[in-house]
Amino acid sequence: MTSVLADELRSDPEFAEQMASALHVPHGTPPQTATRRRAASVAPPPFPTARPAAAPSQVPDAADVRRILLLGLPQAFLAYVLLTVASRNGAGTGVQIIVLLAATSLAAYGVWLGISLLLRRIRSGALVAAILFDVLVLVRLILWLVGAVR
Repeated sequence: MTSVLADELRSDPEFAEQMASALHVPHGTPPQTATRRRAASVAPPPFPTARPAAAPSQVPDAADVRRILLLGLPQAFLAYVLLTVASRNGAGTGVQIIVLLAATSLAAYGVWLGISLLLRRIRSGALVAAILFDVLVLVRLILWLVGAVR
C-alpha cells in the first residue's frame, strides 16, 4: 500500500501537493505546539522509498529446463518404441502397463519440477513451454495407460 502511494506521489506532482496540504496541521493550533513543531523539524520528512512488492523473478538454469524437456517427449518416445517392440515380440499387457507407468511417472516428475521452479519465482518462456509440453505428454500417456488397462 505504501509503495503504491509513494509511486503515485512521485508520478503526479499535483496529487503530491494536494496530499501535502491535506496533511498539514490547521492554523488554529496553539502557538507553542506550532513553535515546537517548527523547531523539531525544519522540513517535512520525505515520503518513504518504494519497496518492491515481490521478489524479482530469476532466470532458470538451462540444465533445469533441459531436464524438464527430457522428462517429456524423449522418454515418451522411448516408451512408445519399447511398447512397439514388446507387442511385436508377444509381451503381455503387464509389460505394457509397467512401461507406461514408468513413462507417466517420469512425465509427472517433469511437470512437478517445472511447477516447483515457477513457485520459486524462476520464470522464462522456455521453462513455461517445457512445462506445457510435459503436461501434454503426461495427458497423452495417461490416456494411453487407460487404453492399455482396458
